Amino acid sequence: MSAAGAGDGTLPAPEHHVAGGPKTLALTFGNVPNPLYTPGVLAVLARYHVPVTFFVLGANAAKYPDTVRRVADEGHVLGNHTCNHPNLGHLSTPRIRGEIERTQQFVTEITGRAPVLFRVPGG
Repeated sequence: MSAAGAGDGTLPAPEHHVAGGPKTLALTFGNVPNPLYTPGVLAVLARYHVPVTFFVLGANAAKYPDTVRRVADEGHVLGNHTCNHPNLGHLSTPRIRGEIERTQQFVTEITGRAPVLFRVPGG
């Protein structure tokens, strides 16, 4: 099954662990893509062969699709970080759903893969 699911609206279960040794660290970056910083971060990650998870803002993905595509093409995981980084505690359920769904749509259209991870803005 692809990350976009089986076409029936289901998504694969997200990973809950990282297979590694006793000194394994999972790195994540939020609020991406950023055309000023993301390329430099990607260069360092490539130099040291470090995979990370980038939590994408849908609004930025719409502005910088080539950067999103590059992140995915270089083998990093893309997660959903909402479209506009709002405080979800102040939004209605339909607005929260819209924030998440727009980002899912942008990332899927750009990369062909839907994010299966989500990070709440502000923690």
